[in-house]
Amino acid sequence: MSESLRRAFGDDPFYDWVLPAGAHREAALRGFFRLLLTQLSDQLQETYTTSGLAGSAVWLAPGKHQLSWWRQLRLVPSFTQVVGLGGIRRGLRIISHMDALHASVMTAPHYTLSLLGVEPSAQRQGLGRQLLQPILDRCDDERIPAYVDTAKADNVPFYERVGFDLQTEAQHPEFPTFWCMTRTPR
Repeated sequence: MSESLRRAFGDDPFYDWVLPAGAHREAALRGFFRLLLTQLSDQLQETYTTSGLAGSAVWLAPGKHQLSWWRQLRLVPSFTQVVGLGGIRRGLRIISHMDALHASVMTAPHYTLSLLGVEPSAQRQGLGRQLLQPILDRCDDERIPAYVDTAKADNVPFYERVGFDLQTEAQHPEFPTFWCMTRTPR
């Protein structure tokens, strides 16, 4: 999964900002996703993938979208080995910005789409929608909204097609633009 996520997010502005281009970027991205999927697996209980691992959707359940400061502190050594001290500093700054955006858009309990990545060669074949569907159905059944943010403008129409509505386009002088979107249960 970490390898397919690395390829899926290879041109994502969020990861470009945290891990600028360089000789070690691909290894850092792969290691980042590997750590995310292993070190935070207790938080990521709603993770879906395809049989060939061509795509993954990682959801956070209501009330689970932020890690405690203690938990973040305990993860710093592992993530520092993978992304370096500069990546940690940059990551903490941009995540703080994203958390503030998230809190300004969504206050009710909700599911958060943390990651949706599909291998570039498998994109535009319905895998993304298929990976999202189990939680979107649960949102509808349980009458719970969903939230996603993206730093990639090309993703906005896809999320709109699966029922998300654009809430804000957050431009910032330092960070990439983020599009924050919510989905009301159907």
